[in-house]
Amino acid sequence: ALLKGYKTIIFSDTIVLDPHKFLNKLYEYDITYLTVVPTLFKMMLSDKSFSEKASKIKVWTFCGEPVTSEIISSFRKKTRNAVLINDYGSTETNGILYYEIKSNSDNGTIIPYFDVIPNVEVYILDDYYKQVPFETIGTIYIGGIIISNGYISDDANKHKFININIDGENKTLLRVGDLGIMHVNHGIELIGREDNQVKIRGKRIDIDGIENIIKSIDGIRDAIIICSKRSNGNIFLNAYVTTDYDNLSNDEIKNCLIELLPDYMVPAEISIIDKIPLLSNGKVDRKTLENPKKAGSKMNNVNKIIEKVRKIASDILGIENVESNDERKFYEIGFDSASIVDFLNQLNETFKIELSISDLYDNSTISEICNNCIINKEISNSKMEESQNSDIKNKIEE
Repeated sequence: ALLKGYKTIIFSDTIVLDPHKFLNKLYEYDITYLTVVPTLFKMMLSDKSFSEKASKIKVWTFCGEPVTSEIISSFRKKTRNAVLINDYGSTETNGILYYEIKSNSDNGTIIPYFDVIPNVEVYILDDYYKQVPFETIGTIYIGGIIISNGYISDDANKHKFININIDGENKTLLRVGDLGIMHVNHGIELIGREDNQVKIRGKRIDIDGIENIIKSIDGIRDAIIICSKRSNGNIFLNAYVTTDYDNLSNDEIKNCLIELLPDYMVPAEISIIDKIPLLSNGKVDRKTLENPKKAGSKMNNVNKIIEKVRKIASDILGIENVESNDERKFYEIGFDSASIVDFLNQLNETFKIELSISDLYDNSTISEICNNCIINKEISNSKMEESQNSDIKNKIEE
């Protein structure tokens, strides 16, 4: 875009991770072409202003994560006169495969096959580096002028690059790390990451598939599976889920999964959390979830924050039915111009933050003010304290 003279804007993490602010900025700057990860798109969809604020965007580019049928369906229903380009690539080579989808199209949740971007060669190979027949699962390798000379590390080169003869021609190919199928029309279907295929009790399972089954249960908003290893070396699954219903229990979810999945695919542990932790780029923060103590600590802090906000609102209004996930506007709960200022002052005093009245206008429900302002601020402060403590520790050790 820059080479053609188009205005290009890069928004800060604090704006991008707040769907309401992000949408407002996109509308304010007349953004017509946007690149995001699918997880961030899902966050944006949850904002009530999405239809209006995203109306100027004509081209959406998704990258960095797999696109699910649920996201495809949402795009077709929620956007107007827009095109979705799913840009599949890798860290080493962005842009290998792509497909386009138009909003308001009638293909429902169908995910199209990928086409190969010009000047890229794609091969589906087996474990012996032989091309597999059409309609057969294999590992995706890429070649062509986009391939570099390799990594600095020889170990990485041995793992990622291969030199083979295809059709009488010597080629250097890069192993992308995904499984795929080439169909007879030369369209390519992605099956999933190689490292998302794990063996439990000798049976190979697909983590993405289990996540999709969990998300199909009524009341489940999102689900992430983390593979863990016991002291004896056996692999087991942990499921972290967010729900739409407060009364949905771990046991109810597990009982549903017992009906839907073979026993070896049912997660050993199911944890209901308030929100899926994200990295600054919008992707899921799996490392936090991989550390149960760290994840539990973060979630406990989030729950304490939400309970404090709920109690402040209840005390000011003199009522007991203010819920943490209440989606009613402040005035619908009972706040007026005087009590909302009192609410603002108590939030700032309790959490040592500096919210303004405009923050309450932009985040006009208990749920929004908790998730978009206070929790993000607390997590940011916590990370800053961790960084400062680490710096102090390093200086002492020096």
